[in-house]
Amino acid sequence: MTIVDRRYSVAEGTAVKAPCRVATTANIALTGLQSIDGVTVVESDRVLVKDQSTGADNGIYSASSGNWLRTRDFDGAYDIVQGTRIFVTGGATLAGNEYYVSTANPITVGSTSIAFTQMPASGIAASVAAATAAAAAAIAAEASATASASLLGNSAHNYDTRASAIAATIPVGVNFVRTLAYDTDFIPDSGATFKRVPAGTAFTDTWPTAGTIAGGSGYTDGTYYGIPLSGSATGSGLYATVTVSGGAVTALDYYAMPGNSFKIGDVLTCSNASIGGTGSGFTYTLTTISTPLASFVNTVDNSRWQYMTSKGFPHVNEFGARADWIGTDASATNNFTSIQAALFFSVNKNFGTVNFDGGGYAGNIVKCGVGTYMINHTSSSISLIIPNGVYLEGMSGGSTLKVHDSWNAATHCFCIGNPNAHFANFRCGFRYMELFFPRGISAASGTYMVYSNNAQDGGGMEHVYIYTGQRGGIRYEIGYGGASTVHFHQMSISCEGANPAFHCTVGTTLVDCRNWSIGAPSSGTNDTVDAIVLTGTGGMYSFENIHMEGYPNGFLIVLAAGNQPMASFKNISGGLHLDYVFTLDSANDPGNCSFERCNTNNGLALGLVLNGQASGVNRLTNIEPKDGIVFFNP
Repeated sequence: MTIVDRRYSVAEGTAVKAPCRVATTANIALTGLQSIDGVTVVESDRVLVKDQSTGADNGIYSASSGNWLRTRDFDGAYDIVQGTRIFVTGGATLAGNEYYVSTANPITVGSTSIAFTQMPASGIAASVAAATAAAAAAIAAEASATASASLLGNSAHNYDTRASAIAATIPVGVNFVRTLAYDTDFIPDSGATFKRVPAGTAFTDTWPTAGTIAGGSGYTDGTYYGIPLSGSATGSGLYATVTVSGGAVTALDYYAMPGNSFKIGDVLTCSNASIGGTGSGFTYTLTTISTPLASFVNTVDNSRWQYMTSKGFPHVNEFGARADWIGTDASATNNFTSIQAALFFSVNKNFGTVNFDGGGYAGNIVKCGVGTYMINHTSSSISLIIPNGVYLEGMSGGSTLKVHDSWNAATHCFCIGNPNAHFANFRCGFRYMELFFPRGISAASGTYMVYSNNAQDGGGMEHVYIYTGQRGGIRYEIGYGGASTVHFHQMSISCEGANPAFHCTVGTTLVDCRNWSIGAPSSGTNDTVDAIVLTGTGGMYSFENIHMEGYPNGFLIVLAAGNQPMASFKNISGGLHLDYVFTLDSANDPGNCSFERCNTNNGLALGLVLNGQASGVNRLTNIEPKDGIVFFNP
């Protein structure tokens, strides 16, 4: 009887092995399908190899077109003892013979020289039945071991942390690993799943950070925005601002849209038409790629492990972020790089060979956990970028991004879309977040917590609280990409200083604003600027359910004639400290605004409309439902 052991295939006490198809008659090469004792073996035939020049190589092997391996019932210390029998079923000269292991115990496979001796004829018949019974058990053991190997290759090994996975000896057959947390602090939602990728594969959570310019010649001088660079076999999505001076490319800036999956040594270029229509010779050779914060290279065997989303979306904690700010910047983690890495990785998931308007797909969500994440960037010009197609989403009031006190006073904190692209960025923005900067720290005029010049077609902000300090709240301008929509819904904005809560200047964009509460800090007022400022010569604005207080005035409307700007205001209330809920500037084009159900909040605002248009008349009283829609012309 053959006893199968689930740990070691076959138990130590086994006396009879499954039959072999043939046995060798001389030393052979343990590789390739070959003729043995007149029989050409096929894949997986069992062969008794008994005549090797090196006796330690003797044993039972499974024939293969590649290198032969010992069978699983003859490859370990629990498989062989002195006296173990093997029956041979085929061959021109050895068919029907039986052999036994004549080497004395103990036997160590691979180092002990193993001798096989032919059994006398009288013992053969008795052992045939036992050999036949052993065959079924050995085949079952082989199948079980194969199934175990398959399971090993298609299931995930678990490790406590990313660092432990990096340093682990991961079995060759394992193709997926999981970590329980990013590091030994075991931050919630920081564990991740990784898949093995071939050597040399570029990680999708890395991007270029430096390169060498060969400027070429004959190009048209100027600055060109949103220029795609191509030429990589693996990378895509890099859009740069290209500077041409003296006929040559002299500078590239792609910090806001660096793409994914590039390799050091990639040589990139762009079309002549995109930088003036003339010239030749420009290339950009990548010299540095960012270090992945999620994916990793195992230090034991240099295997590469690509991060994959396993929660339905990327989470910033999987890239090393931690919400540990409690009242002071000094002791908090700087999460700028981790959060930006998660956002840039998510762009890779959006735009493939088929865009969404051709039946493809576009859009992703990056999640933040509960708590306050501090961010800081020491550059005077770098904002946190919310890329094309990506929303940064928190936990319904439980997720805060706290901007470091030392953030550059003239730099916007967050940019929705690539501000240097000069083309539309679709479906990007914030949801369920709080954005916080402390009071009492000066900021330059025209500097905002959130800036965008191209978010549209599903882009914007929803359920967001903004505490701006002396920065403004939101600055949306230009609207690159043409007529489309951008939305700002369920907003609460608190400002102090010289910048408004919302300033908008667009050409043909439809700007949809609903359900806002805007105020100066609860302990004071903002007495230097209006709450909402609309300027320019275009745009279509819709404001509904807006409350403002703590400012000298509510809306300042300066929509001059040009591209037929229009604005509608419905359910608007002014509150404490406001002089007027609306101010129509002298430069505003009369009749371009409609007003419906607007009030001074029981007289907390002194008046409703300060009409500065030529020959305009102020309105102190509310616009009630019975008044219908009211226009000021002039």
